[in-house]
Amino acid sequence: MSELDRILIQPIIDIKEPIEISSENVEDVVVNIHVILRKCLYCIRQELPIPLETFLFILAQAASFNPDRLCNAMCHVIEGESCVDLFAEVFRHLLSREGAPLRLRFDIEILFEVVHALCSEPKLKSSLGWTIGQSLLSFMLDTSQHSDDCRVHRSCASALITLLRGSFANKNRFKVECGKIAAALERSSDFFFQMQCTEILFRLYVHDSGALAQGQMNDYLRRGISTLHNDATLLRSIQNLLDGYNAEFNVSRILPFTIVRMEVSGTEVCRHTTLYFSSLLVVVMLPGGTGASFSIPFEHIRSVKLSKDHKLGLRLNVIPRELSQVMDLSSGRDTLHVFLTQATLVRLRSSGVHEWIAARKRNAPRRSSALATRFPHSSEAPRVPLAEAAEEKKIHPGEGEKTQPVGEEKTHPVEIADRLGEIHGAAAIKAARARADRLRHHRRACEVLQSELEELQRQNARERDGFEAGFREEMAAIRRVEAEMKACAADRVQSLNAELEEMQALGAALKGEVDRLRERLAKSVGKLEGVEEVCLARVKRLVDSRMEEIEAKMHSLLAESTPLSKVSNALRQYMHGDAGEAAPRAEQLKS
Repeated sequence: MSELDRILIQPIIDIKEPIEISSENVEDVVVNIHVILRKCLYCIRQELPIPLETFLFILAQAASFNPDRLCNAMCHVIEGESCVDLFAEVFRHLLSREGAPLRLRFDIEILFEVVHALCSEPKLKSSLGWTIGQSLLSFMLDTSQHSDDCRVHRSCASALITLLRGSFANKNRFKVECGKIAAALERSSDFFFQMQCTEILFRLYVHDSGALAQGQMNDYLRRGISTLHNDATLLRSIQNLLDGYNAEFNVSRILPFTIVRMEVSGTEVCRHTTLYFSSLLVVVMLPGGTGASFSIPFEHIRSVKLSKDHKLGLRLNVIPRELSQVMDLSSGRDTLHVFLTQATLVRLRSSGVHEWIAARKRNAPRRSSALATRFPHSSEAPRVPLAEAAEEKKIHPGEGEKTQPVGEEKTHPVEIADRLGEIHGAAAIKAARARADRLRHHRRACEVLQSELEELQRQNARERDGFEAGFREEMAAIRRVEAEMKACAADRVQSLNAELEEMQALGAALKGEVDRLRERLAKSVGKLEGVEEVCLARVKRLVDSRMEEIEAKMHSLLAESTPLSKVSNALRQYMHGDAGEAAPRAEQLKS
């Protein structure tokens, strides 16, 4: 029975140590992958970190030996359940808020080794984009969980980049999430994670130029990402873009410091570069513009020392993987010396970096690795010390020489030949020693010249680095002044906008007052027209009545001046009066 079979049939709670499998056991892992994933889910529900790490370690080893075979097995559906869905459920539980305590009790990098192996397989990219893509994005956006372990959110971003690389479907799926990715970038104080988010946004922008407009995003980032070029300078351009963004919008959470060089026990690690301090860690960007870097969480720092010779000493209790070739805790090479300029040293002293380090060392969550044996990375291979001492063979003229007896008189030809050989050997040895002396003198002269040349190179490099550091500081000062000018201009624009809004409000009030006056004028005109009509009607009635009176007088005068006036008056009275009263009057007129 193999070790893998023994682990699979053993009670989960009794698993106390990992097992290492070989390439011959990959097929057994593939056959039992459904069982292994089921056991991982059980370990998560029961909060068993040691068995969980053991099973994930088995999957990670299988992925390292034969990733294609493992990825093909993940596509299978066993007992009505897809292995991809089971793995996505494991991943979702471990990245949830409820899984935070369990994440601190085992090495989370083993999980992401499996994730990266699966995400690199073209057959699984689309399905993993659906199943674990949202879990990756949700954890990246939930920056409150980033303080536990910086490796988790960085690995999530790296897995998302792997899913996007070469997958048209995943790019279409995530291009609508640019607002969330930008929000994760803006909320984070991890400079390396900001670079990863910027790379994701740039990939989505290259895929669809309208992707950046589909969500809320800082205008500075939107304009900066749209100007990036997909060439060898991309990562350097991303770093410069984030330098400007943090200097303008994130100045209190990420503090960049330009250094002259960095070394460990006299061994130079790198020359002129930038350190990015935040409240949880420091990110060291290595020169060259390749995006290479290493990070030091503050809980891995044993002590900090600032000396008068412009040097920052960081004594570590955990060595970063990138520095494992030059640093070693057992040999005492555990201090990273950072050389600064005077201005940078003054700015570092006045910053809150010391308080950040002290607070993080007090409040950092306690991590416990469930297993002592890890699946080895290429960068973690054991170092073999170089041999420095070599044995030299010394030839002495008298060694092996045969002495002739005292009483011997004759010399045989063989003895003569032997003595001639010894003489020739001694002469050859002497000539070899002379050549060795000449070579030694020549080597010493070359070493002197080489040391002088190296000293000139170091002096030139120091002057160049000092000039470059000063130039960097001046550029940083110019950027700060530019940011202040932009802020001042923004304030002026806001004040002008406020005054313009006040003027617009005053104009609107004046317009309303004019409208009210016009309305009152219209009402007054209407009233006046009505009064005018009444007055005209009254005048008309007066005129009509006056005309009637005049007409009546004229008729009376005419009647009095003619004989027929009486007849006309009688007829008028008859027409306007009663018929009974008019008849007697007519008889009187006749008589």
